Amino acid sequence: MSSGTHVFRFSLTTLFGMVLFAAFGTAAIRFASPLWAGLTMAVTVPLLFAAILGALFRLGQARAFWTGMAVCGWGYLVVVMAPWLETGLGQHLPTSYLLNHIHGQIQKQLHGAGPSTELVLRTGHALFALLFGFIGGVTAKWLYLTRPPREERRQD
Repeated sequence: MSSGTHVFRFSLTTLFGMVLFAAFGTAAIRFASPLWAGLTMAVTVPLLFAAILGALFRLGQARAFWTGMAVCGWGYLVVVMAPWLETGLGQHLPTSYLLNHIHGQIQKQLHGAGPSTELVLRTGHALFALLFGFIGGVTAKWLYLTRPPREERRQD
């Protein structure tokens, strides 16, 4: 078995983290408020800054993971939150459509007494930044593990 096949194996700790993320995300979007929006940003931004530090100071597989997390997480967050892109790309992303649909469903269940669209979008986009960061990290680690040996790279 090559070393690249182990990249999609998750430890019990990672699985627990994914379940915790799903529970936190569900609660944050369902009960979206200024507090929840602030909490999601207060978790997202430091984690993405930590990813930059991990990319700078770790080596090997860990560096690949943290680099992928930083690039994908910050990239998504900039596209959806940057004021100069507010009327452009961010509102047309599939995640924005999904969050708007979720907001509509929450409003139906609560007969119009649910959270505002802005709070659902802000909370959801912060969570998606973490999700895409994690996916980017796993993808970067896989690319690192499956790259050709150094000898083969020199011949190209």
